[in-house]
Amino acid sequence: MLEKLRSILFCTLGFLASCNTEQSLENDEIVASIFSSDEIKDLSRIHDFFSDEICQTIGFDNSKPKDCFEKYLEENRKTAFTGSYPNVISEDLIEEMLQSLESNVFDEIWADQIYVDEWSRKHEFISIKNFNSKYVDFLESVGKQDNEIRLLLKDLQLTGALGSTNYRLIAYPNKFNTEDVKVRLIIAIHFITIFSSKDIEAPE
Repeated sequence: MLEKLRSILFCTLGFLASCNTEQSLENDEIVASIFSSDEIKDLSRIHDFFSDEICQTIGFDNSKPKDCFEKYLEENRKTAFTGSYPNVISEDLIEEMLQSLESNVFDEIWADQIYVDEWSRKHEFISIKNFNSKYVDFLESVGKQDNEIRLLLKDLQLTGALGSTNYRLIAYPNKFNTEDVKVRLIIAIHFITIFSSKDIEAPE
């Protein structure tokens, strides 16, 4: 306890130039207990990609991801009235990022899906796995400390879709702790999933 108080005091007074309050996925105990080191690198790639894109879109400094995520969630409240997202990340950029992942972390988060509409047009998209994956284990672990994440997972597993979890993110943006890098990663994965849908030409 004494060592912890001393460390906090040094950081507060600025005696240690190396003190850094910004969290990283690489140094997080929950993340390290579930994912491999290669998977964590890819999780960081997912987080950083989304963070850089939304910071650029809303004109914020990308060195302060917490502020970018807060503003992004607040902007998305407009979706409840307009029916469309104000700050969409292009499918091509998302696809490029997903293709750059080097581990099997994609399969621990998402499943590929194809939907055929009433006009026989195919739509390819990814969905978040809601059972039996490392990502679900991750959500469960984070949810033990964060009630909003616990509710997100509950909604996801009850419905098997993002509808109710999306409502929670849009209706109650201020309830999400964007200071926590794990929560930011969960938000990033949620919206990447939503924006990843692409149309495929119907067969002749």
